[in-house]
Amino acid sequence: MAETYSGVLAYVAWGEESTYGTAATTIDQWELMRNVNARLGHNSIPVKGLGARYTQAIKPGPTDGAFSAEMVLQDMRMLTAIGGMADTKTGSGDITHTIVPATTIDSGTIELGHNGTADVIYKLTGLMINSWTLNLTLNDVATVSLDCIYQEIDDSDTTAQTPSFKTTDPFALAEIQAKVGDSAVAEVQSGSLTYNNNLVPIRGLGSADLTDIMPGPLDVTWSMNLNMRDITFHEYIEDNTEIDFEFVLTESATRNITFTMNNSVIDGWSEPADVGGGVVNVTIDGIARYDSAEGVAANKNIIQIIEDNAIDVDYDA
Repeated sequence: MAETYSGVLAYVAWGEESTYGTAATTIDQWELMRNVNARLGHNSIPVKGLGARYTQAIKPGPTDGAFSAEMVLQDMRMLTAIGGMADTKTGSGDITHTIVPATTIDSGTIELGHNGTADVIYKLTGLMINSWTLNLTLNDVATVSLDCIYQEIDDSDTTAQTPSFKTTDPFALAEIQAKVGDSAVAEVQSGSLTYNNNLVPIRGLGSADLTDIMPGPLDVTWSMNLNMRDITFHEYIEDNTEIDFEFVLTESATRNITFTMNNSVIDGWSEPADVGGGVVNVTIDGIARYDSAEGVAANKNIIQIIEDNAIDVDYDA
């Protein structure tokens, strides 16, 4: 009798590729995944002709490989997908990682495994992150949603790994703030931040698979929902005022992550009121631009990760 596999026993590990499309030699980075979905599509071409209503032949079209996931935010390793990483020692006890936009991004290999009497292993190679979204809410820890494109899938491995998860704590309610300038925004109910690489799949005659994936223009957008206390954000959108906006996640003095979206404008503003009463909530949508003249030295439009050396991860591994 065929075995039925349990989703809760599935695992995901990943590693950085040295050459695009060549499986990473080490696949040992574990994220605390909540759900994943790997998809392979052939975009089949049905062939028909005059004289009959039915399909005469079916030919495979260009292959599409897609991978999506939701995971708990513990470290920022996968955010190197938007650009380069620079490390700076700021003292004997902590290290600062700085991520800035770049013209090239890294590819990786995802291993999706199912432990069972007979293990089932899929390796997704030539994988790049199309969009990375930070999700912040009152009633949950900070999470990340990923949408990815991959080149090929290989199911030849038959031995599953044993998961080894991170011990670093996630970030929750009291450890999360939204800021405009140096001032905290009061009573934020939820927030999100998306980096979209707008990846461009590269194809050519002679193969159904992708030959490469090219980064498109990088879009940085953010959103937050907050209780209405004044009309500050409405004035920002009316005047098209640029603001310096941040999400700050702080577990301790030596472990925090700051997402800096300076040079942001408010692109959308929504303030519904209901006859049933209750608190009026305002939803703000923002767009950030990158000013290379301001760059890292001025702390503009970058991501900074400060971690104690005792729990630091090697982001370049």
